[in-house]
Amino acid sequence: MRSLVACHRRCYDEGMTGTDARRSRWAERENDRRRRTFAAEMNEWRLRDETLRAMRDAAAGYTGRPDDGTLPVALRRDERIYLTLPGVYSVEAPGAHGLPRVAPDDVPVTPAAGPVPAGIRVGAGGTAVVTSRRLLFLGPQRNREWAYQHLTGMVHDAVVPMTLLEVGNRKSVSGLLVHVSAAAAFRFQVQLALAEAAGMRDALVARLDLLLAESGRRRPPPPPLAEPGQAPAGAAWSPVGVVAAAVAVLVLLVCGIGALLPDTAVRDAADEAAPVRVTTTAAAPTAPALAIKPAVPSPAVTSPAPAPTRSASPAPSRSPSPAPRRTTAKPKPRPKPLALCGAPRNTEGFTFCGGSLIRRPDFAACQYFDCIPAFPDGRGYMIQCADGMLSMSGGRPGSCSHHGGNRRPVYRRR
Repeated sequence: MRSLVACHRRCYDEGMTGTDARRSRWAERENDRRRRTFAAEMNEWRLRDETLRAMRDAAAGYTGRPDDGTLPVALRRDERIYLTLPGVYSVEAPGAHGLPRVAPDDVPVTPAAGPVPAGIRVGAGGTAVVTSRRLLFLGPQRNREWAYQHLTGMVHDAVVPMTLLEVGNRKSVSGLLVHVSAAAAFRFQVQLALAEAAGMRDALVARLDLLLAESGRRRPPPPPLAEPGQAPAGAAWSPVGVVAAAVAVLVLLVCGIGALLPDTAVRDAADEAAPVRVTTTAAAPTAPALAIKPAVPSPAVTSPAPAPTRSASPAPSRSPSPAPRRTTAKPKPRPKPLALCGAPRNTEGFTFCGGSLIRRPDFAACQYFDCIPAFPDGRGYMIQCADGMLSMSGGRPGSCSHHGGNRRPVYRRR
Protein backbone atom coordinates (compact mmCIF):
# COMPACT_ATOMS: atom_id res chain seq x y z
CA MET A 1 0.00 0.00 0.00
CA ARG A 2 2.82 2.40 0.80
CA SER A 3 4.45 1.67 -2.53
CA LEU A 4 1.21 2.54 -4.31
CA VAL A 5 0.94 5.83 -2.45
CA ALA A 6 4.55 6.60 -3.33
CA CYS A 7 3.82 5.78 -6.99
CA HIS A 8 0.82 8.07 -6.93
CA ARG A 9 2.90 10.92 -5.49
CA ARG A 10 5.69 10.33 -7.99
CA CYS A 11 3.20 10.36 -10.91
CA TYR A 12 1.67 13.55 -9.55
CA ASP A 13 5.10 15.19 -9.32
CA GLU A 14 6.02 14.11 -12.84
CA GLY A 15 2.71 15.45 -14.16
CA MET A 16 3.35 18.87 -12.62
CA THR A 17 6.99 19.12 -13.73
CA GLY A 18 7.46 21.94 -16.24
CA THR A 19 4.20 23.71 -15.41
CA ASP A 20 5.70 27.11 -16.06
CA ALA A 21 7.12 25.95 -19.39
CA ARG A 22 3.74 24.60 -20.52
CA ARG A 23 2.00 27.80 -19.51
CA SER A 24 4.59 29.80 -21.43
CA ARG A 25 4.01 27.65 -24.51
CA TRP A 26 0.26 28.18 -24.14
CA ALA A 27 0.81 31.95 -24.01
CA GLU A 28 2.94 31.77 -27.18
CA ARG A 29 0.26 29.80 -29.04
CA GLU A 30 -2.49 32.10 -27.80
CA ASN A 31 -0.55 35.22 -28.85
CA ASP A 32 0.09 33.71 -32.27
CA ARG A 33 -3.62 32.95 -32.71
CA ARG A 34 -4.59 36.48 -31.63
CA ARG A 35 -1.98 37.98 -33.97
CA ARG A 36 -3.25 36.03 -36.99
CA THR A 37 -6.86 36.91 -36.23
CA PHE A 38 -5.98 40.57 -35.81
CA ALA A 39 -3.96 40.60 -39.06
CA ALA A 40 -6.93 39.20 -41.01
CA GLU A 41 -9.27 41.78 -39.47
CA MET A 42 -6.80 44.59 -40.22
CA ASN A 43 -6.42 43.53 -43.86
CA GLU A 44 -10.19 43.52 -44.33
CA TRP A 45 -10.56 46.90 -42.63
CA ARG A 46 -7.67 48.45 -44.56
CA LEU A 47 -9.12 47.31 -47.90
CA ARG A 48 -12.52 48.80 -47.07
CA ASP A 49 -10.99 52.03 -45.80
CA GLU A 50 -8.75 52.47 -48.85
CA THR A 51 -11.74 51.89 -51.15
CA LEU A 52 -13.73 54.60 -49.36
CA ARG A 53 -10.81 57.03 -49.58
CA ALA A 54 -10.44 56.41 -53.30
CA MET A 55 -14.17 57.03 -53.76
CA ARG A 56 -13.98 60.22 -51.74
CA ASP A 57 -11.06 61.56 -53.78
CA ALA A 58 -12.86 60.76 -57.04
CA ALA A 59 -16.10 62.35 -55.85
CA ALA A 60 -14.26 65.52 -54.87
CA GLY A 61 -12.16 66.04 -57.99
CA TYR A 62 -12.85 63.60 -60.87
CA THR A 63 -14.91 65.14 -63.71
CA GLY A 64 -14.33 62.56 -66.44
CA ARG A 65 -12.51 62.96 -69.74
CA PRO A 66 -13.58 64.49 -73.07
CA ASP A 67 -14.42 62.49 -76.17
CA ASP A 68 -11.24 61.21 -77.84
CA GLY A 69 -12.96 59.85 -80.96
CA THR A 70 -12.54 56.18 -80.05
CA LEU A 71 -16.25 55.50 -79.43
CA PRO A 72 -18.54 54.48 -82.31
CA VAL A 73 -21.16 57.01 -81.13
CA ALA A 74 -20.91 60.77 -81.06
CA LEU A 75 -21.14 62.49 -77.69
CA ARG A 76 -23.20 65.56 -77.10
CA ARG A 77 -21.89 69.02 -76.29
CA ASP A 78 -20.13 69.16 -72.91
CA GLU A 79 -20.69 65.41 -72.40
CA ARG A 80 -17.74 63.75 -70.68
CA ILE A 81 -16.77 60.09 -70.31
CA TYR A 82 -16.48 58.70 -66.77
CA LEU A 83 -15.84 55.02 -67.53
CA THR A 84 -15.51 52.67 -70.50
CA LEU A 85 -15.94 49.01 -69.52
CA PRO A 86 -15.82 46.09 -72.00
CA GLY A 87 -17.07 42.58 -71.28
CA VAL A 88 -20.57 43.67 -70.19
CA TYR A 89 -23.84 41.85 -70.96
CA SER A 90 -27.28 43.35 -71.44
CA VAL A 91 -30.12 41.90 -69.34
CA GLU A 92 -33.92 42.06 -69.50
CA ALA A 93 -36.20 41.80 -66.44
CA PRO A 94 -39.80 41.56 -67.76
CA GLY A 95 -41.30 40.89 -64.34
CA ALA A 96 -39.60 43.78 -62.52
CA HIS A 97 -41.54 47.02 -62.13
CA GLY A 98 -41.61 49.92 -59.73
CA LEU A 99 -37.89 50.08 -58.91
CA PRO A 100 -36.91 52.45 -56.06
CA ARG A 101 -36.13 56.00 -57.01
CA VAL A 102 -32.56 57.06 -57.67
CA ALA A 103 -30.55 58.44 -54.72
CA PRO A 104 -27.52 60.21 -56.27
CA ASP A 105 -25.75 60.57 -52.90
CA ASP A 106 -26.03 56.86 -52.10
CA VAL A 107 -22.86 54.69 -51.98
CA PRO A 108 -23.52 51.30 -53.62
CA VAL A 109 -22.47 48.03 -52.01
CA THR A 110 -20.03 45.59 -53.57
CA PRO A 111 -21.87 42.45 -54.74
CA ALA A 112 -20.89 38.82 -54.46
CA ALA A 113 -20.48 36.38 -57.36
CA GLY A 114 -23.97 34.90 -57.14
CA PRO A 115 -25.98 33.29 -59.95
CA VAL A 116 -28.38 35.26 -62.09
CA PRO A 117 -31.90 34.91 -60.60
CA ALA A 118 -34.72 33.24 -62.47
CA GLY A 119 -36.71 35.47 -64.81
CA ILE A 120 -33.68 37.49 -65.94
CA ARG A 121 -32.74 37.09 -69.59
CA VAL A 122 -29.07 37.65 -70.38
CA GLY A 123 -28.41 39.05 -73.83
CA ALA A 124 -25.34 39.69 -75.94
CA GLY A 125 -22.04 41.06 -74.71
CA GLY A 126 -20.66 44.50 -75.43
CA THR A 127 -19.15 47.63 -73.88
CA ALA A 128 -20.66 49.89 -71.24
CA VAL A 129 -19.92 53.63 -71.31
CA VAL A 130 -20.75 55.87 -68.35
CA THR A 131 -20.97 59.54 -69.31
CA SER A 132 -22.05 62.66 -67.49
CA ARG A 133 -25.52 62.50 -69.13
CA ARG A 134 -26.36 58.88 -69.85
CA LEU A 135 -25.41 55.22 -69.58
CA LEU A 136 -24.68 53.53 -72.92
CA PHE A 137 -24.43 49.90 -73.98
CA LEU A 138 -22.61 49.32 -77.28
CA GLY A 139 -23.60 45.85 -78.49
CA PRO A 140 -22.73 43.84 -81.62
CA GLN A 141 -26.20 44.32 -83.14
CA ARG A 142 -27.72 47.40 -81.53
CA ASN A 143 -26.93 49.98 -78.91
CA ARG A 144 -28.97 50.90 -75.85
CA GLU A 145 -29.21 54.13 -73.90
CA TRP A 146 -30.46 55.13 -70.43
CA ALA A 147 -30.65 58.92 -70.11
CA TYR A 148 -30.38 60.18 -66.53
CA GLN A 149 -33.18 62.72 -67.01
CA HIS A 150 -35.65 59.93 -67.84
CA LEU A 151 -34.43 57.55 -65.12
CA THR A 152 -37.19 56.77 -62.58
CA GLY A 153 -35.69 53.83 -60.70
CA MET A 154 -32.43 51.92 -60.31
CA VAL A 155 -31.26 48.90 -58.29
CA HIS A 156 -27.74 47.61 -57.72
CA ASP A 157 -28.25 43.94 -56.85
CA ALA A 158 -26.55 42.98 -53.58
CA VAL A 159 -25.77 39.39 -54.66
CA VAL A 160 -25.34 39.49 -58.45
CA PRO A 161 -23.11 42.12 -60.17
CA MET A 162 -26.15 43.38 -62.04
CA THR A 163 -27.68 46.85 -62.26
CA LEU A 164 -31.33 47.23 -63.30
CA LEU A 165 -32.63 50.55 -64.64
CA GLU A 166 -36.16 51.79 -65.26
CA VAL A 167 -36.89 54.79 -67.46
CA GLY A 168 -40.16 56.58 -68.03
CA ASN A 169 -40.11 56.29 -71.82
CA ARG A 170 -39.69 52.48 -71.84
CA LYS A 171 -42.12 49.79 -70.66
CA SER A 172 -39.71 46.99 -69.69
CA VAL A 173 -36.94 47.06 -67.10
CA SER A 174 -33.45 46.37 -68.44
CA GLY A 175 -29.89 46.74 -67.27
CA LEU A 176 -26.32 45.52 -67.42
CA LEU A 177 -24.43 42.54 -66.01
CA VAL A 178 -20.72 43.16 -65.37
CA HIS A 179 -17.88 41.04 -64.05
CA VAL A 180 -17.75 40.85 -60.26
CA SER A 181 -14.21 42.28 -60.18
CA ALA A 182 -15.35 45.47 -61.97
CA ALA A 183 -18.72 45.85 -60.23
CA ALA A 184 -17.54 48.25 -57.49
CA ALA A 185 -15.88 50.69 -59.93
CA PHE A 186 -18.80 50.54 -62.39
CA ARG A 187 -21.43 51.20 -59.71
CA PHE A 188 -19.53 54.09 -58.17
CA GLN A 189 -18.94 55.78 -61.52
CA VAL A 190 -22.68 55.52 -62.27
CA GLN A 191 -23.48 57.08 -58.87
CA LEU A 192 -20.90 59.83 -59.43
CA ALA A 193 -22.34 60.66 -62.86
CA LEU A 194 -25.87 60.74 -61.40
CA ALA A 195 -24.73 63.06 -58.59
CA GLU A 196 -23.05 65.36 -61.11
CA ALA A 197 -26.13 65.45 -63.33
CA ALA A 198 -28.40 66.19 -60.33
CA GLY A 199 -26.04 68.78 -58.83
CA MET A 200 -25.51 66.66 -55.69
CA ARG A 201 -21.78 66.03 -55.88
CA ASP A 202 -21.19 67.83 -52.56
CA ALA A 203 -23.83 65.64 -50.91
CA LEU A 204 -22.02 62.54 -52.16
CA VAL A 205 -18.70 63.85 -50.76
CA ALA A 206 -20.34 64.54 -47.38
CA ARG A 207 -21.80 61.03 -47.32
CA LEU A 208 -18.38 59.52 -47.99
CA ASP A 209 -16.85 61.63 -45.21
CA LEU A 210 -19.37 60.17 -42.77
CA LEU A 211 -18.56 56.64 -43.93
CA LEU A 212 -14.83 57.30 -43.50
CA ALA A 213 -15.35 58.59 -39.97
CA GLU A 214 -17.38 55.51 -39.13
CA SER A 215 -14.69 53.31 -40.66
CA GLY A 216 -12.06 54.95 -38.45
CA ARG A 217 -14.12 54.16 -35.35
CA ARG A 218 -14.45 50.54 -36.45
CA ARG A 219 -10.72 50.00 -36.83
CA PRO A 220 -9.96 46.77 -34.93
CA PRO A 221 -7.86 47.42 -31.80
CA PRO A 222 -4.66 45.43 -31.18
CA PRO A 223 -5.29 42.32 -29.08
CA PRO A 224 -4.03 42.26 -25.48
CA LEU A 225 -0.89 40.25 -24.84
CA ALA A 226 -1.61 36.88 -23.22
CA GLU A 227 0.42 36.10 -20.09
CA PRO A 228 1.43 32.61 -18.85
CA GLY A 229 -0.53 33.23 -15.66
CA GLN A 230 -3.74 33.44 -17.73
CA ALA A 231 -3.39 29.85 -18.95
CA PRO A 232 -6.41 27.66 -18.11
CA ALA A 233 -6.07 24.90 -15.55
CA GLY A 234 -5.78 22.20 -18.19
CA ALA A 235 -2.73 23.85 -19.75
CA ALA A 236 -0.63 23.18 -16.59
CA TRP A 237 -0.78 19.39 -17.06
CA SER A 238 0.93 17.40 -19.75
CA PRO A 239 -0.92 14.43 -21.35
CA VAL A 240 1.59 11.96 -19.85
CA GLY A 241 1.08 13.37 -16.37
CA VAL A 242 -2.72 13.21 -16.69
CA VAL A 243 -2.64 9.56 -17.79
CA ALA A 244 -0.18 8.61 -15.04
CA ALA A 245 -2.27 10.30 -12.34
CA ALA A 246 -5.43 8.57 -13.61
CA VAL A 247 -3.74 5.16 -13.52
CA ALA A 248 -2.44 5.80 -10.01
CA VAL A 249 -5.91 6.77 -8.77
CA LEU A 250 -7.40 3.64 -10.33
CA VAL A 251 -4.79 1.43 -8.64
CA LEU A 252 -5.46 3.10 -5.31
CA LEU A 253 -9.20 2.46 -5.67
CA VAL A 254 -8.64 -1.21 -6.48
CA CYS A 255 -6.27 -1.65 -3.54
CA GLY A 256 -8.67 0.16 -1.22
CA ILE A 257 -11.51 -2.21 -2.17
CA GLY A 258 -9.23 -5.19 -1.50
CA ALA A 259 -8.29 -3.84 1.92
CA LEU A 260 -11.97 -3.63 2.93
CA LEU A 261 -12.63 -7.34 2.27
CA PRO A 262 -12.48 -9.73 5.37
CA ASP A 263 -9.43 -11.97 5.89
CA THR A 264 -11.48 -15.18 5.56
CA ALA A 265 -12.68 -14.22 2.14
CA VAL A 266 -9.09 -13.55 1.10
CA ARG A 267 -7.94 -16.96 2.42
CA ASP A 268 -10.83 -18.74 0.72
CA ALA A 269 -10.01 -17.07 -2.53
CA ALA A 270 -6.36 -18.04 -2.13
CA ASP A 271 -7.26 -21.67 -1.44
CA GLU A 272 -9.47 -21.83 -4.51
CA ALA A 273 -6.72 -20.39 -6.66
CA ALA A 274 -3.97 -22.79 -5.37
CA PRO A 275 -3.10 -25.80 -7.67
CA VAL A 276 -4.08 -29.31 -6.49
CA ARG A 277 -1.19 -31.79 -5.92
CA VAL A 278 -2.13 -35.51 -6.12
CA THR A 279 0.09 -38.07 -4.33
CA THR A 280 -0.25 -41.81 -5.18
CA THR A 281 1.38 -44.58 -3.06
CA ALA A 282 -0.34 -47.68 -4.56
CA ALA A 283 1.66 -49.99 -6.80
CA ALA A 284 1.16 -49.61 -10.52
CA PRO A 285 -1.00 -52.32 -12.21
CA THR A 286 0.51 -54.90 -14.52
CA ALA A 287 0.62 -53.70 -18.09
CA PRO A 288 -1.38 -55.73 -20.62
CA ALA A 289 0.18 -57.60 -23.55
CA LEU A 290 -0.76 -54.85 -25.97
CA ALA A 291 0.17 -51.40 -24.58
CA ILE A 292 -2.53 -48.84 -25.47
CA LYS A 293 -1.67 -45.19 -25.01
CA PRO A 294 -4.52 -43.53 -23.11
CA ALA A 295 -6.18 -40.49 -24.68
CA VAL A 296 -6.26 -38.62 -21.36
CA PRO A 297 -2.96 -38.45 -19.47
CA SER A 298 -2.94 -39.95 -16.00
CA PRO A 299 -2.29 -37.70 -13.03
CA ALA A 300 1.32 -37.12 -12.20
CA VAL A 301 2.76 -39.32 -9.45
CA THR A 302 4.98 -37.45 -7.03
CA SER A 303 7.10 -38.77 -4.23
CA PRO A 304 7.73 -36.89 -1.04
CA ALA A 305 10.69 -34.54 -1.32
CA PRO A 306 13.69 -35.37 0.91
CA ALA A 307 14.26 -33.11 3.91
CA PRO A 308 16.90 -30.44 3.29
CA THR A 309 20.29 -30.93 4.91
CA ARG A 310 21.37 -28.13 7.21
CA SER A 311 24.83 -26.77 6.64
CA ALA A 312 27.13 -26.00 9.51
CA SER A 313 28.15 -22.64 8.15
CA PRO A 314 25.50 -19.93 8.10
CA ALA A 315 24.31 -18.55 4.76
CA PRO A 316 26.06 -15.36 3.71
CA SER A 317 23.94 -12.27 4.16
CA ARG A 318 23.32 -10.01 1.17
CA SER A 319 23.71 -6.33 1.64
CA PRO A 320 20.72 -4.40 0.27
CA SER A 321 21.45 -2.61 -2.99
CA PRO A 322 21.18 1.16 -2.76
CA ALA A 323 17.91 2.56 -4.04
CA PRO A 324 18.24 4.44 -7.34
CA ARG A 325 18.29 8.15 -6.91
CA ARG A 326 15.37 9.90 -8.57
CA THR A 327 16.37 12.99 -10.47
CA THR A 328 13.90 15.67 -11.38
CA ALA A 329 14.47 17.61 -14.59
CA LYS A 330 14.90 21.27 -13.88
CA PRO A 331 12.37 23.44 -15.67
CA LYS A 332 13.69 25.58 -18.45
CA PRO A 333 14.27 29.18 -17.43
CA ARG A 334 11.57 31.52 -18.61
CA PRO A 335 12.67 33.94 -21.33
CA LYS A 336 13.34 37.41 -20.12
CA PRO A 337 10.70 39.93 -21.17
CA LEU A 338 11.60 42.20 -24.06
CA ALA A 339 12.68 45.67 -23.01
CA LEU A 340 10.23 48.02 -24.73
CA CYS A 341 11.52 51.42 -23.54
CA GLY A 342 8.20 53.10 -24.18
CA ALA A 343 7.00 51.00 -27.13
CA PRO A 344 3.54 49.42 -26.80
CA ARG A 345 3.42 45.81 -25.66
CA ASN A 346 3.62 43.56 -28.71
CA THR A 347 4.58 40.06 -29.81
CA GLU A 348 6.61 41.09 -32.88
CA GLY A 349 9.77 42.31 -31.13
CA PHE A 350 9.30 46.03 -31.79
CA THR A 351 11.20 48.17 -29.29
CA PHE A 352 12.88 51.56 -28.89
CA CYS A 353 15.90 50.13 -27.02
CA GLY A 354 18.04 49.05 -29.93
CA GLY A 355 18.33 46.03 -32.16
CA SER A 356 18.16 45.89 -35.93
CA LEU A 357 16.71 48.72 -37.99
CA ILE A 358 13.65 47.84 -40.08
CA ARG A 359 14.29 48.88 -43.66
CA ARG A 360 11.30 47.26 -45.35
CA PRO A 361 7.68 48.19 -44.64
CA ASP A 362 6.38 45.82 -41.98
CA PHE A 363 2.61 46.17 -41.69
CA ALA A 364 2.69 44.20 -38.43
CA ALA A 365 3.92 47.41 -36.80
CA CYS A 366 0.68 49.13 -37.82
CA GLN A 367 -1.14 46.68 -35.55
CA TYR A 368 0.40 48.37 -32.49
CA PHE A 369 1.33 51.86 -33.80
CA ASP A 370 -0.47 54.42 -35.95
CA CYS A 371 1.10 54.54 -39.42
CA ILE A 372 1.02 57.51 -41.77
CA PRO A 373 -0.96 57.05 -45.03
CA ALA A 374 2.27 56.99 -47.08
CA PHE A 375 3.83 54.31 -44.87
CA PRO A 376 4.28 51.71 -47.69
CA ASP A 377 6.01 54.28 -49.94
CA GLY A 378 8.92 55.02 -47.58
CA ARG A 379 12.45 54.13 -48.70
CA GLY A 380 14.40 54.53 -45.47
CA TYR A 381 14.02 52.77 -42.12
CA MET A 382 11.13 52.68 -39.68
CA ILE A 383 10.95 55.76 -37.48
CA GLN A 384 8.45 57.28 -35.07
CA CYS A 385 7.45 60.87 -35.74
CA ALA A 386 6.95 63.49 -33.07
CA ASP A 387 3.17 62.97 -33.14
CA GLY A 388 3.57 59.23 -32.48
CA MET A 389 2.91 57.97 -36.02
CA LEU A 390 5.26 55.61 -37.88
CA SER A 391 7.02 56.38 -41.14
CA MET A 392 9.37 54.38 -43.37
CA SER A 393 11.41 57.47 -44.39
CA GLY A 394 13.92 57.42 -41.54
CA GLY A 395 17.38 58.65 -42.55
CA ARG A 396 16.06 60.55 -45.58
CA PRO A 397 15.57 64.31 -45.87
CA GLY A 398 12.10 65.56 -45.12
CA SER A 399 11.07 62.54 -43.03
CA CYS A 400 8.10 63.24 -40.73
CA SER A 401 7.98 66.79 -42.07
CA HIS A 402 4.17 66.85 -41.81
CA HIS A 403 4.10 65.14 -38.40
CA GLY A 404 6.25 67.39 -36.22
CA GLY A 405 9.66 65.99 -37.21
CA ASN A 406 11.56 62.85 -36.22
CA ARG A 407 11.37 61.38 -32.73
CA ARG A 408 13.20 58.02 -32.57
CA PRO A 409 13.85 54.90 -34.66
CA VAL A 410 11.91 51.67 -34.20
CA TYR A 411 13.98 48.49 -33.83
CA ARG A 412 13.21 44.80 -33.96
CA ARG A 413 14.74 42.46 -31.38
CA ARG A 414 13.85 38.83 -30.78
